[in-house]
Amino acid sequence: MNRPVAKAKPKTSTKPKAASSTPHSSVNPNKISSQRYDRLPLAGGMGQKAQGKTAFATWYSNGSFPCQLMTGTAKMSLRWKQEFELMDYSTLLPIAIEGLMEAAHPYISVSQLACRDMLEAPVAAELVPPILPTIAQKLREVLVASARISVESFSAVLDNVERISVLCGEQFTPLIQPLLVPIGSMLMKRTGRDPKIDIQSQCMNTLQVLDENGGPQAYEIIHKKIPTYQR
Repeated sequence: MNRPVAKAKPKTSTKPKAASSTPHSSVNPNKISSQRYDRLPLAGGMGQKAQGKTAFATWYSNGSFPCQLMTGTAKMSLRWKQEFELMDYSTLLPIAIEGLMEAAHPYISVSQLACRDMLEAPVAAELVPPILPTIAQKLREVLVASARISVESFSAVLDNVERISVLCGEQFTPLIQPLLVPIGSMLMKRTGRDPKIDIQSQCMNTLQVLDENGGPQAYEIIHKKIPTYQR
């Protein structure tokens, strides 16, 4: 029996919009709704003994990670204690990405918000490219681990793969091959699905984001590793 071919979603018009020329990404720019984390177990917060399993949990719990979760509304956000321009991205961003492996609130929610804020800060275009090899290695590690934790965790990592692709473009392309193995595995997975998250569609969209932002070599790299991906 022939293997079904997974095709990318139809692309939208390539004509730039008058108000924005931001590269393609499916990541929701709005604040993260607390409802997404209502069903997650609770762990200790800032100032309490870390109950997580990553360096991020330890850093956040003892106050070393320079942000605080602001609650009380339907939309969660972070209050940063330091300007992004003054942050050590080479240390803090990999730690924030590692936090995406956490399964309990507040760690998973804070780490996702921290990654989003750091990658979408204007200074990220200057500070992230020099540390891309470290970031790509951490992303691969977290993708593999999160696939065994939950679809929500894996989805959160994909969000940040897309953000980095949009931010760094072709600079990211030589580093994406190790990421394609866990993405391809999740794409073909047919068991353990979460009815609230269409992870197969998100995997396909992430591949499309990597393709569209990664320059002429991106498609060849993706298609070689995941033959079912087609434009």
